[in-house]
Amino acid sequence: MRLSWHALLLSFALSLLAFLLFPIYFPSLRLNFFAPFIILVCYRMDFAKSLLIAFAIGSLKDLYCIETRMGLYAFIYCLTTYFLWNRRQTFFEDQPITLPLMTLFFSIIAFIIEWLLHPLLGRNVPFTLPLLITDLLFFPLLDAIYAWLFFDICLNYTLNRLLPTTYSYQRRRRRR
Repeated sequence: MRLSWHALLLSFALSLLAFLLFPIYFPSLRLNFFAPFIILVCYRMDFAKSLLIAFAIGSLKDLYCIETRMGLYAFIYCLTTYFLWNRRQTFFEDQPITLPLMTLFFSIIAFIIEWLLHPLLGRNVPFTLPLLITDLLFFPLLDAIYAWLFFDICLNYTLNRLLPTTYSYQRRRRRR
């Protein structure tokens, strides 16, 4: 998962495209479209920049969502990034399972924070078994599959096609 700035911009464009198009075709599918990008940013940048980008992406989601208060997702994404920042050392960044697994953790932590904040904002969300199954298991697993398909497979394939000389040069340089 060693990414250049081009790959980071490409992953942001992919997240933004999925964020804008998926709800049109699949309105009941509630994925964290920017979660893989935030995880990639956590591995690529330092803590302050990761929090700033998580805040910006959360603010973008706040602007797009009309049913929540402004700043809710920005706060949730910043808090989730804060919790996951030290966990990024647990998983090696060049393993193919890292991004889907960290996306799964991101989704679970973000849901728990959102569920805990709703009573503070005056919304009562009942804690039921179907809610637990769908929002703590099903949708985070879909987020992990989304991260694996769109970011691990598509991004690696695209980068190897677009920039084959750069990555082959880096591989040759590491062997020495």
